[in-house]
Amino acid sequence: MRLRSGFGLLLFALTVAGMGCGGGGSEKTFDDPSFGLTFDYPDEFEVSDDVSASIQVGGAADGKSKGVRLDEKNGIVIQSYELNAEVTEANLGQFKPQLDALVTQGVGTAISGRRTTAAGLPGYEYQFDLPRPAGARSRLAILFDGRTQYTVNCQYTESKRRKVVDACGKALETLEAK
Repeated sequence: MRLRSGFGLLLFALTVAGMGCGGGGSEKTFDDPSFGLTFDYPDEFEVSDDVSASIQVGGAADGKSKGVRLDEKNGIVIQSYELNAEVTEANLGQFKPQLDALVTQGVGTAISGRRTTAAGLPGYEYQFDLPRPAGARSRLAILFDGRTQYTVNCQYTESKRRKVVDACGKALETLEAK
């Protein structure tokens, strides 16, 4: 089965004007009413509506995006797209070739995802180098809740690797469907 409108995916560069980062070591909870998911993240990260994409692939141009950023190149982007077919644990495998092709198109090199589950939602996870910004890496989880596709894209440069990797792990561990 192929989804008529396709999957959506942004491989991103975070851009947020005028927002500073706090510090302190405690956590905040991402709980935006336009998303069906919540997760915890370090309080030194800031939520942003201003997420710009350096690469966009797939057919779903009507998705929602929000960033939880450490700075303009390092952070987590959550996206959601409405699909025209239901994706479940039972039929997830038949969509893997489409997802692998989509991510491969975005990063410019062949890549294969590994099956994952977060918040009880089935999906695939990918890790790869990004073409932009130079030296950036991404950990991408593509998760499905029926007809809704969520992507949790954690992007980091080497200088902020540890902070973003830790925040990404926390976000995926605490991810909950509303």
